[in-house]
Amino acid sequence: MNKTTLKNALRQLPPEGWVSSMSSAGLVRPRRRPEGLPGSGRIAAVMLLFFGGELNFVLTKRPETLKHHPGQISFPGGRVEAGETLQQAAVREVEEEIGVSADQIEVLGSLQPFYVPPSDFTVTPFVGWLDRRPEFVPQAEEVAELIVAPLEHFTNPAVRRRSDVDNDPVDREVPWFAYRDLQIWGASAIFLDDLIQRMQRCHD
Repeated sequence: MNKTTLKNALRQLPPEGWVSSMSSAGLVRPRRRPEGLPGSGRIAAVMLLFFGGELNFVLTKRPETLKHHPGQISFPGGRVEAGETLQQAAVREVEEEIGVSADQIEVLGSLQPFYVPPSDFTVTPFVGWLDRRPEFVPQAEEVAELIVAPLEHFTNPAVRRRSDVDNDPVDREVPWFAYRDLQIWGASAIFLDDLIQRMQRCHD
């Protein structure tokens, strides 16, 4: 697996009405913010940043002190600022959170955006590529731990679990990916699942 694998996968759009099996409690997450909600909502972008022949990618553990999704495992990213595009926001956030400069990143494309009701964010995930493993410099205020994981691990059905999860304010059973002692769930799990399903459709 390599950069070409990712490019081919990104061309495989999800079928009409596709819902990720990693969506919490079978919740159908809308791609856009539902009409009728008060206010204008928030817009964010994240980056699935890959490097290496094994398609390693970067996750972060959010500090417990953050307002939104404290302690959860996520992709580098954040709110879109005035005057910038979604892609520019994703690249900027990678540089700010984990110290990878924008000129190192080749953006290969994007996955489906999703609306995250608890934080009222519509999040667009981008897929980025680095030619080699960089020297990461995590920002302590936004990153409690930097995690590097191989994508192949998540293609194994055995790592898909369903139970209560840490850092979920609601008492419910949700699907999640297991990696080491970590639980990857919510929007992050949905983005991963979207990419994995696209890769599998390349071979159908």
